Amino acid sequence: MVTVIETVSADGRVLPPMFIYKGSAYSMGWHAAVQKEEKATFAWSPTGWTDRELGLQWVEQNFNRYSRSNMYASSFQIMTILLIASNLQT
Repeated sequence: MVTVIETVSADGRVLPPMFIYKGSAYSMGWHAAVQKEEKATFAWSPTGWTDRELGLQWVEQNFNRYSRSNMYASSFQIMTILLIASNLQT
């Protein structure tokens, strides 16, 4: 099982994905098809789903890092809004 966190902006820009595998570790072979230039990040959890810790890791390692480079246009700062769709059940 694998969960992928993906981000696409309103103007079509795509941020690198985060792959979350089920288990206690992952094997490099699981994501051999991912190209180096894709800059994806990888993690694992007991269920293969995201949780608060992995969600925060994704915000810090992917969203903040790759969305900040696009936050400035000319001399105007552009605000970024993050909308999260989730099917988590408590």
